[in-house]
Amino acid sequence: MTDTQTVRIEKKAKVGRAQSRQPLSLTFDTKHVTPTDEVDKLTQRVALVMTMLNTADYDLRHWQRSGLPREPHQQYIEASKPNARWMNLQEHEEALRQGRPTSDFVFD
Repeated sequence: MTDTQTVRIEKKAKVGRAQSRQPLSLTFDTKHVTPTDEVDKLTQRVALVMTMLNTADYDLRHWQRSGLPREPHQQYIEASKPNARWMNLQEHEEALRQGRPTSDFVFD
């Protein structure tokens, strides 16, 4: 890991051709680079999913105790859309600078 990228090294061996007309070759320790902003986006999505699961658990327990379901909050509906994640500080500041309305979520 560095400040700009995360490198995953795949240890398993793979037999293949670099190009179609070249002979077979054995490759191993293949490096796959992931930018840190992608790692941050994944972390934000995981945090959002964990929060929404906790909220769903609370709603289920409330329903079991009272027999009445709770009305879903608009924010929870937005969070359930595909590829939803929390907006990070840089994205929030950029939206404010551009005069765009800011929400809690970004959809990638």
